[in-house]
Amino acid sequence: TVQELNWDQKYLEMKDGKTIKWDTLVLAPGTVSDPSSVPGLDKAVGVIDLGASKDVSNMEKQMKKLLSNPCVPPRVVLVAVTRMPYKCPPMPFETVSLIDNVLRQAGEEVRQGVRVIISVPAEFPFGGPKVKEKFCKALKEMDIEFWPNHLITSMEHEQIVEDNDGDSVAASVSSMVHSHAYTVQFEVGEEKTEKSAEFDTLFCTFPQRAPDFVQKAGPCNKLGLIPVDLLTNGIEGHEDAYAIGDVCHTLLPKPNKPHPKAGEFAYMMGQQVAKHILARHDGKPEPAPQERKGKCVAEVGMKGNGIVVEPDFSAVLANPEEELPKFNVTEIGEAAVEKEAWINSYLERFFGKGNYELFVADN
Repeated sequence: TVQELNWDQKYLEMKDGKTIKWDTLVLAPGTVSDPSSVPGLDKAVGVIDLGASKDVSNMEKQMKKLLSNPCVPPRVVLVAVTRMPYKCPPMPFETVSLIDNVLRQAGEEVRQGVRVIISVPAEFPFGGPKVKEKFCKALKEMDIEFWPNHLITSMEHEQIVEDNDGDSVAASVSSMVHSHAYTVQFEVGEEKTEKSAEFDTLFCTFPQRAPDFVQKAGPCNKLGLIPVDLLTNGIEGHEDAYAIGDVCHTLLPKPNKPHPKAGEFAYMMGQQVAKHILARHDGKPEPAPQERKGKCVAEVGMKGNGIVVEPDFSAVLANPEEELPKFNVTEIGEAAVEKEAWINSYLERFFGKGNYELFVADN
């Protein structure tokens, strides 16, 4: 594990005290969740971090609560994008759709007993108008409320317990926790209108930042990420140093939006960085801009329906100041089957045919 990054002397210090000198450095440490950047989020017990594998079991517990007894008034669930950029742009929309799916499978009475909302701090957090249209249509069909331009500014958390008579009472600390109540403050729209709302369950994309050793080394911007060149992924101000994946930050100039974060793009960035390193080593010209196309299969709605989003940034990389990203979006059935095929194609590419455990979606 890396403990320290020294730019001046070009070495890494490891947890065991050993040092590694480098001539060329490629950073791909990923990011860590940073709840402290949203006041109250770090103290809000029970909030699900959608980007954290450790919260999978907590998500299952929260869903069991929602599936228990219908409530009057209905329970209120919020799936929120707290800050941008975030990991895997369609993920919150897929999550809220799957929540709806699970509730409907338990019966219409259960679904009607839960109000489901998704909030984002932008008009729409990814893709172009066609992508927005498809996802908003799906949300409407599922009776999921969409709150655009809602920036979370703070939240408060209050535990709810049951007294001896079974009535719910507020308590700050108790071993008899029954559920959680959250009060969330928003700034809405360009006018930054203040809005307050209460929720029973929160699923959030947490703010992300570079790991501590990167933060201490000093190459991070105000977002806590490493600024890099769009075409080379070279770290600004540091020769022979690159960053790829979630930890890096670069803008698509014409739309003035950050390059989205996804594993597929991290892989492509790594390929391009390797070409640049080889070209420098061999004294050759820099390689041509990369063809950068991606694909995401998002499961939405009942009966296994889904939306496939295929972004294409190739033209932007070839002509950054003039070109815009392109997006192809398609509605499909049997989305889980499509997702399996997509993931397994990458496993085969990385490990070779027959050298990996086949990914099978849990239906």
